[in-house]
Amino acid sequence: MLPINTVLGEIEIVEIYEYLDGPRLFAAKNNIGTMYLVFWFDEEDDATGWLYLPISEEKLSKLRRKVISLNTAFKSPETNYYLVYTGIPPREDCAEAVDINKIDIGFFPPEDYYIEYADVVAEKTYEWVFEAILNGGKLSAEKVAQFIGRFRETFEDIMDVISGKNSQLYPQSAVPGSFKIKFSADNNGDAIEALEIIQQLIHSDSEEDLQDRLVRQKINSYSLKDFLSSIVSNNINVKVIPKFASDGDEIELPIECVKQ
Repeated sequence: MLPINTVLGEIEIVEIYEYLDGPRLFAAKNNIGTMYLVFWFDEEDDATGWLYLPISEEKLSKLRRKVISLNTAFKSPETNYYLVYTGIPPREDCAEAVDINKIDIGFFPPEDYYIEYADVVAEKTYEWVFEAILNGGKLSAEKVAQFIGRFRETFEDIMDVISGKNSQLYPQSAVPGSFKIKFSADNNGDAIEALEIIQQLIHSDSEEDLQDRLVRQKINSYSLKDFLSSIVSNNINVKVIPKFASDGDEIELPIECVKQ
């Protein structure tokens, strides 16, 4: 199913979005880290046709979040496509680069077709649950490290309450300049629930409402206060975006909101 000995390199599947007698729509990467969005479009007697779209993590994130449709993604490529045929021996696999002006749009996914589900099949390190995006003046490595520490403490305290055991949140990657930090957890479901709780706490109607929520949900108020204080003291705006739309809405922690 995956091409062998082509210009694409060694391919492995990262996430599967549609499965019908095998993966039919999925994300894959090659041995040098290039990501592809792959769509099955043809079945011949001795080969299967696939459309490989090189794709950035940012665009793939928009697909997972249903910000754009699959058809839109294929209609607006960031570079050329690859038409790939995986053959039944003795036919060999082949991959050919195709310009956007020469592609048959009949190969694209249907209109209004979105990612509804993802089965993560690559190594565990890719199974991030949400991304924190930091902005605000000159963010030093020291400020970012402090934020990550407070962020982890707050989430882990809440996840401990949810699971009844010690839980951990792991920073996976940070992109210098934009300060985008992906996080994974011992249990991603607990991490998403913790994110929902934090959102509810931040948007409490009053101080009394906040205190009531903290008591009912057994949240460490000092941990939450330290986390929010670090955002204010370091002049940071924070946006936390779940990987998938089904895991909830993004939350924003602009400084003005935190000060209130």
